[in-house]
Amino acid sequence: TAQEYDVLNQTRTDLDETDTMFNASINDVPRGDERLNKLLARLADADRVQEETNLQLSELEATLQQEIGRRQELEVLLEEQHKRRDHRVNILDEERTPLTGSPAVQGGQLYQHRVSHINRRSETSLMSLRGCLQSSGLLARLLCGQARGRWPIMLYLLFIHSALLVCFYFLYAA
Repeated sequence: TAQEYDVLNQTRTDLDETDTMFNASINDVPRGDERLNKLLARLADADRVQEETNLQLSELEATLQQEIGRRQELEVLLEEQHKRRDHRVNILDEERTPLTGSPAVQGGQLYQHRVSHINRRSETSLMSLRGCLQSSGLLARLLCGQARGRWPIMLYLLFIHSALLVCFYFLYAA
């Protein structure tokens, strides 16, 4: 398409030159039919070039509309494919850590996903049994030293579990 635009720009330059020559010719002293025939030939040539330019421009506009239609179709397909994906577990390539200390094992590294970077789509409430078990698991990983980078969440869970233990102690002690 860049080449076609260059052709259009060259054609427009040619038209401008033809107009300049025509204006200069009009200002000259006429020398009979020969001069008039040259001017008519230039006008016919300029008209032909103008028609070709308009035709090329309309073809470019049609091509542009087709490309816009294709792009919209691809965007719709991409959106449908994105909706069909399973988003319950989202693990990115940056969130992988090497399993071994050596840089290469038979041409590639072994990778293990960090559990702390698994983002689950469905958030669970701490009041449900599953949420309580998940938070207990996070707390156990904190106490074992396996959870990194989640201190605010861990401190919150530690506080909630401590409060629950105190509540259960007072309920059963009474």
